[in-house]
Amino acid sequence: MKNDGKRNNRVVRPDKGRFDDKVIGGIGISKREIQKLIGTRIQQERNKKGMTQQNLADEIESSYGHISEIERGLVDPGITILYHICLVLDISLNELLQGQRLSDGTPSGFSEKMKKLTKEQQNAVFALIEYYDNVNKGKKE
Repeated sequence: MKNDGKRNNRVVRPDKGRFDDKVIGGIGISKREIQKLIGTRIQQERNKKGMTQQNLADEIESSYGHISEIERGLVDPGITILYHICLVLDISLNELLQGQRLSDGTPSGFSEKMKKLTKEQQNAVFALIEYYDNVNKGKKE
């Protein structure tokens, strides 16, 4: 039987399982370890807010199971999900990724104002931030 990269009508990634354990660049940590660190930090922040996984899932329009997988480091949540989780938990992406509260110069009340926006409006603000981030990266190069 010819192996055409598909199994049970699903495309099989040839690197599945290997990339997750591969040490990334010069930082000495694997993708899986990063996912576990982020998941642990999400769980800690969620617990500080007195939220259950179901509460968080409802807030970001996801499922309890997906939040559980993220917190256990089993899946890569992606930047959009992380962004929405940070909004709900009232922390910055920087704080989530670095594991410490930062005084980053964010205007006072920014998170509270973002929470009042619809999901579509939040996505528009996020797209605008990404746009200006890319513009600034172009100026640095």
